[in-house]
Amino acid sequence: MNVTVALGSRANFGSIRSAMLALRRRGAEVRPVLFASALSDRYGDVKKSLERDDCKPFAALATHIEGDVADMAKVSGLSA
Repeated sequence: MNVTVALGSRANFGSIRSAMLALRRRGAEVRPVLFASALSDRYGDVKKSLERDDCKPFAALATHIEGDVADMAKVSGLSA
């Protein structure tokens, strides 16, 4: 069984973490997709937290527009 989990912030991860770990213990492949502030070091880098739980992000969506010029360009390009 594959379960995709959308994580947009550190708070999202904190809320769903125990369910993700329980699913993995039952043999499910948990596939986290990171976006928005979940990708930011400034707001509690969720990628590092996932790695501590021995889980790798399945995908990352550049949607966070604060600070990183490259992300701003990608988001602007997608919205055009």
